[in-house]
Formats: sequence, C-alpha cells, structure tokens
Amino acid sequence: MKIYITSYDLELTFYPSFIITMFKKVSNYYWIKSYGYFKGLIVKQIGDVLEIEGCNNSEVISKFLGIWYEPEKFIINVTSSLRDNTNVIRWVQKILQLCNEDVKELKKINIEYVGKSYQLKQLVEIIDQYFNVKEDKDIWNLRKQLLKLKFVGPKVVDAYLLFTGKSTFIAPSDKHYVRFSKRIGLFKYSTLPDKKYCLKFTCEDCPKSHTCLTGLSYKHLSNLSSWIQTVSYVYDRMYCSRGACKKCELQKICKSC
Repeated sequence: MKIYITSYDLELTFYPSFIITMFKKVSNYYWIKSYGYFKGLIVKQIGDVLEIEGCNNSEVISKFLGIWYEPEKFIINVTSSLRDNTNVIRWVQKILQLCNEDVKELKKINIEYVGKSYQLKQLVEIIDQYFNVKEDKDIWNLRKQLLKLKFVGPKVVDAYLLFTGKSTFIAPSDKHYVRFSKRIGLFKYSTLPDKKYCLKFTCEDCPKSHTCLTGLSYKHLSNLSSWIQTVSYVYDRMYCSRGACKKCELQKICKSC
C-alpha cells in the first residue's frame, strides 16, 4: 500500500508517541512492528510517500501512523473563536517478550527481570483492575474510571486517552507541556489537574478549570489541545532541554530566549 501525504514526518510522529514501544527502527524512516496486532508490518517514508507492507486496512494504518488527526482543521476553529522515555520503551518491550505478548499474564512473570523500579511493581499490583475497566464512549466517564485505579493520576490517564486515539481535547499536563506553555506564554495558569477534582468533575464544570493548565487548554484549544501538547514534548526534548535556542523556530516568541 502507498499513501501520498504532504507535511508529514514519520520520525517526528513516532518520537513522542506511546506506539513507538511496539515498533523497531531499522533505519531513518523505516520501521517494523515487532509486537501485537499486525506484527511484521513494515512502514517506510520516502519523501511524500508512505509505503506500507503487511496490512491493507486503511483505518488501522491511519491510527498507527497518526494520519487520522489533522490539526489544520482545528487551528481554524481556535483562531476564530525520552531518560524516562527510554526506560518505558525498554520495559514495555521486555514485558511483551516475557508474557509472549499477552499482558494479562503479567503476574506470572518475575517483574524484576524487567527492572526494579517501583513503577513496575505498581503496574503488577493494578493490572487486573485495568482490565476490569469497561469501555465507555463518554470520554469523561472513561477518564473517571481510569482515575479510580490506584497509583494512576490525571497526567497518565490523559496521555493514555491521547495516544489510544480516544481524545484530542484533553492535554496531558506533563513537565514538557508545563515548561513549554510558560516559555511561550500560552496560558496564565496556577494549578495542574488534581485527581480529587478530576474524579468529581469534568473540565467543563470543574471549579478549577479557569486556573488549571489542562482545563484552560480544553476551553481555549479544544481538539487542538493534544497536538499542542505533542508539539511541546518535541520542542522541549529537541531544543529546550539541549539549549538549542538558536535552532528553534519559536525563539522569537519564547520568554526564555
């Protein structure tokens, strides 16, 4: 299958995405899916052409490669109205290997073969609770279900909703988004999502939404929220954290430059 697409970069799309844990990079713009559904899927980008082998389902390909989401549509609406990352990739791939790609078997393995982090031990403790979460088309209800899981806060849940393609209007307020929004003066906020409030309210009716970074993003950016958050991750890791201000295209509006 060949897909002709402009203004798309396979490397930058995978860079911040959770789905990168399921793929192995062969070379620049050449990836193979190593785990899960459509294992063996090959994706290459040559200029404005994506070449796919191993799957002819355009909807699946669209989800895997992020081409289902077109931020340009939402920009019009808005205008008018990885140390940790490396660890997570290694952990997920090791778990999939040890579980023979069946994560429900996680409790049967010695998690210390994967690593000794407290986060891995927490994962083992709540994995059964996660699989008991019921699918819900109402994103706010699903968000609250996931927030009921022990050890799981708004940042993790919102990232999960983003990278599973379930929500584009809730921005995970991680450290990258926090730093990025301050640098460019995106919002004047004083709080971040509070699990206690997120369990009780949505961003539409939360009394803290007018001071919360995620709440303000939802109100002012709507479906563009997730894209801006992803941009913040890429810029913070590729430019800000490396002191590469002179190479950054946003230096003219950055308060730190």
